[in-house]
Amino acid sequence: MEIVLHQRGREERFVDVEPGVAAGAFAADCAGPGAFVWIEDSEQPLDPAAPLDAAGVTERCHVHVSPCETIAVEIRYGGETRRHEASPALTAGVLLERATLGDGGFGMTDSERARHAMTLRGSDEEIDWAGHVGSFAGEDCVLRIDLLPKERSQGR
Repeated sequence: MEIVLHQRGREERFVDVEPGVAAGAFAADCAGPGAFVWIEDSEQPLDPAAPLDAAGVTERCHVHVSPCETIAVEIRYGGETRRHEASPALTAGVLLERATLGDGGFGMTDSERARHAMTLRGSDEEIDWAGHVGSFAGEDCVLRIDLLPKERSQGR
């Protein structure tokens, strides 16, 4: 079956995998022993002994492989820093929603959130909302983000 593979520091790519291969063996082939596999936006890694298809991986499914079991996320906005734990397979768009709304968020309205962009700390390049948190994190399993007005992040 063909899946969409996401990993730290690499472009997403289509790969062919045997549906019955164990999640742990697939992870080890991709990122070394002890790596984990997640289905996109899932909170828990797949059981390493479970075959990919039995664990819910389907054709064209987006999966993330990472040696990090969780990502420590630091989001800076308006002089404040909020810290969250996230699955490496969490999409940046879901992270943005969690970071800006509700408990532990910055308390933005939907319209305020729409006028802001996430950038890697020290960069003006916007993070793709469809990208996985684990794809942007460093080798230390930490992702440091600045939440900036879009006009500023686009150099206007």
